[in-house]
Amino acid sequence: MMRRMTVALLLTALLPLSAAPVKPGISEVQDLKKDYAELLQLMPKVAEALKTSDPENSQLILAAYKKALEARTEAEIDAVLQSLLSSRTFDAKDHQERVIASLETMRNLLTKPARKEDLDKQIQKLEEQKKALEDLKNREKELQHQTTPEAEAQALSKEMEQAIAQLGAMIAEQKALAEKTAKDPDGKDKDQDRKAQEALAQKAKELAEQLKNKLGNSDEAKKMEMAQDVKEAGRKTDQASGEMKQASKSMPGKPPEGGEKPPESGDKPDPAQAQASQQEAVQKLEEAKEALERKKRRLDEQLAKAEIQKLKDKQDKLEQDTEKTAESLEKGDKPQPKASQSAKSASKSMGKASSSMSQNQPEPAEQQEQEAIDELQAAVDDIQEQIDQANDEKKKQDLFQLAEELKKVLEGQRQVHTATAELEKAARPLGRPEQLKLAKARTDQKSLAGSLSGAIQKLDQEDADVFSWALKQCQKDMGDISARLEQSKTDAFTQQLEASVEDSLIKLIDALKEEAQKPGPPQGGGGGGGGGKKPLVPPAAQLKFLKALQAAVWEKTKDTDKARFAKPEGYENLSPEEREKVDRIAQEQGRIAGITEEWSVKLSQGRK
Repeated sequence: MMRRMTVALLLTALLPLSAAPVKPGISEVQDLKKDYAELLQLMPKVAEALKTSDPENSQLILAAYKKALEARTEAEIDAVLQSLLSSRTFDAKDHQERVIASLETMRNLLTKPARKEDLDKQIQKLEEQKKALEDLKNREKELQHQTTPEAEAQALSKEMEQAIAQLGAMIAEQKALAEKTAKDPDGKDKDQDRKAQEALAQKAKELAEQLKNKLGNSDEAKKMEMAQDVKEAGRKTDQASGEMKQASKSMPGKPPEGGEKPPESGDKPDPAQAQASQQEAVQKLEEAKEALERKKRRLDEQLAKAEIQKLKDKQDKLEQDTEKTAESLEKGDKPQPKASQSAKSASKSMGKASSSMSQNQPEPAEQQEQEAIDELQAAVDDIQEQIDQANDEKKKQDLFQLAEELKKVLEGQRQVHTATAELEKAARPLGRPEQLKLAKARTDQKSLAGSLSGAIQKLDQEDADVFSWALKQCQKDMGDISARLEQSKTDAFTQQLEASVEDSLIKLIDALKEEAQKPGPPQGGGGGGGGGKKPLVPPAAQLKFLKALQAAVWEKTKDTDKARFAKPEGYENLSPEEREKVDRIAQEQGRIAGITEEWSVKLSQGRK
């Protein structure tokens, strides 16, 4: 990438020299000669250094180096310098063109068309590696917080817990009723207490049925070898229910059913018998509760043990998968030593976590799992950094490609301009050759306007609003030029429009190349931060471009004002052609003011 950027810088240095047949800066060519000599010395060394780690790019650099030697570019630069020193400007331009062609050949070799496809493949591979690491990290996170045992066994434990809670509530309620019966058997609440006792007996009956028939017969209870114990707890609860019913019959007050029939001889109120039955009911309930608690503790211990083993097995599998991923990162087509080392460290931490699980040490295991997560995140970050770098390089290539496309348009526009100027000098009416030349210029101008659509679409997609706007203005001006050529207008105003388009294209090309040649990733400015998409052309570059356009219009305004105010009557005395020129500058000023205001609003709203 550094070599490609160096050649691009040399090309940019030559652009001003080829712009017009005037004397360029001699010091610039001397600097160019020095930079080029250093580049030639460096290229074979870099190629040798990359021979093992990056053989493909090593071969590219060697090919470009050989082409440079064959083209005798260094001698051509010397010829440029000698021509300039002798004030032979046109000779210098010829040599300059050969130097530019040679350097562009070098750059094309180093930035081969397939390079972007290679970057896409590289990014795809990096994304796959990143996803694999993130999957490992997420699995470790899930393992770190996973405490859910087998669903059926967990359901059984939960139902036993609910039954124990019901038994506890029944015991408390039965004790309270027994205490009231003992203290005041003929109290004012005797009817209510008797009904409460009967209701409690019914609850116990229902719970007993649940323990005997549902939990006791469940597949999981049988699997855990506690079905008989659960059924026994149900029988104890059933016995407690019977004692409660007997207590109800022996308690003073209205009959249990609330009827008016006198109690039978066997159901006469007997507070002492009621108390005995209530105490027996409490005992049976407590026996059932203790039996269930004992079995639940055993179940929970088995669940915990099974869960630890299950987590350990998962941790062991995750450790193996992480180790494999580390190896693939280390031995792939594009080795990732840093990410591989982080993955290996994560694998070791997972092994330690597994060992802690075996020893039933959850706290150290959790800490070691967190270390593994952090190490995997470090690997993800390293891969993401490379993804960002590859995307940044793609953006730089996009900028260079746009600049190259616009250079072709610029060259075509210059040819149209040259033809227009030559036609303006031709005698009127135009002869057949001149008419053909005019028709070709008109056709070429339409074609050039259409060729800008792709670049405009690309800039719109990348939210490069100012650059897109500038190209749209160029396209509009090209349409106006084409319309004037349709009318055979090759006058100064038409040529002014053509020159204006050329100037805008040059400024766009320079701005695109300047941004692409900046060291490091394209600057995000106010956009792309916080992990968002970085703009192809950042706001700072677009604002700088706007200033350049504004400065150009200001220079035109000053020149026009001098011509306008040189005449006493001012604007009213200007020729139609001069008025067109003044109006055109005013339109340009209004356009720039409009896009500047619109852009400033977007920036202030944080939309860029």
